[in-house]
Amino acid sequence: MIVQEDGIKKINWRWRRRLFQWEKEMVEVCSGLALGVRRAESEGDCWKWREESFTVKEAYQLLIEGEEEDEECDWARDVWNQLVPSNMSTLVWRLFHKRLPTKENLMNRGISINSAVLCAGGCGSPETENHLFFNCPTFGSI
Repeated sequence: MIVQEDGIKKINWRWRRRLFQWEKEMVEVCSGLALGVRRAESEGDCWKWREESFTVKEAYQLLIEGEEEDEECDWARDVWNQLVPSNMSTLVWRLFHKRLPTKENLMNRGISINSAVLCAGGCGSPETENHLFFNCPTFGSI
């Protein structure tokens, strides 16, 4: 439910259980997106799909319709390509969405790990996606 407190719009969510840290972050992103939606007063509400005709593909096409293509940042088209093996596409998707099981992500999700949060490569830095793939002297060059 959207409420307004001290002139600021806010969404009051009710959950059956306590959220993990990564879920809290996703809720913040979704709330920001939902609060940022503005309906054009000149246009009336209408249904975009007839009953039983909705597809995720059509919804995705509608969302990206009209967006300018940025050649450097259109990673999704390059990653989800039939020439790229699906396991590599999945790895890159998980990397970009912070869904790899790094020590930092596991701890943020409330999963206890027996070892310290430091990199398994022994360099002494916290084990994050950016560190493992780009900065780690042990694994970053692989």
